[in-house]
Amino acid sequence: MPKVISRSIVVTDSRDKEEYKGDTPLYVYLCVCGQLALVLDATLDKLPLRKRDGARVVDKTRNAYRVYYESAGVRYIKRDGGVEQQYRQKCKKCNLDIFYRHSNTDEGVHFIFPGSLVRSGEKPVTTMKAEPISEPRRKRSKIIMMRHTVDAGKYSTVTVSTVDEEEDEIEAREIENSFASNAGLVHHQVIRTEEGRKRYADLKAIEEHVKSKKQKGTLIDKVT
Repeated sequence: MPKVISRSIVVTDSRDKEEYKGDTPLYVYLCVCGQLALVLDATLDKLPLRKRDGARVVDKTRNAYRVYYESAGVRYIKRDGGVEQQYRQKCKKCNLDIFYRHSNTDEGVHFIFPGSLVRSGEKPVTTMKAEPISEPRRKRSKIIMMRHTVDAGKYSTVTVSTVDEEEDEIEAREIENSFASNAGLVHHQVIRTEEGRKRYADLKAIEEHVKSKKQKGTLIDKVT
């Protein structure tokens, strides 16, 4: 039989390839929800900063990196010089926008939204302990012990009971006591002088006169 020689053609695509040197450490970045988003050969603070929106710029001509995302569509941002087109890329887990590009075909440059990623080892937002929310003011209760003594001649009986008072009742009583105390002080200061005693006597006379003239009842015809 004739010998058949076959030839195979190897096809490679360099669009999604980047050079990585084995001695360079890799840094893993997660979305704030904890989902893997970026593997990079440098820290984010070493990347160029876009002053317009504070985004970090990662370029495959300068860094070796890999991104993990889902497409989030296109957005149009109004700028001073016109309209900027952004192809957004979101987290696979929580749908937070984490990257954007200016071209839908160019995979060589990504812009990282500020505050969207945390370095692996740092606590993502969802795993951080939430600050305790201040609860509404708890009701303050006061326990009053009441003692009743019944004298039965030679023997006597003592009964002790407790009464719980809620905060509203306590505050009302405190206000009432404070008002009575203040009223007593004012009265004491008024009657210290001769003029004050005279005015107080006049007021008492008017009050007694009004009470004596006040109708004490109403006659109602009864139908039998």
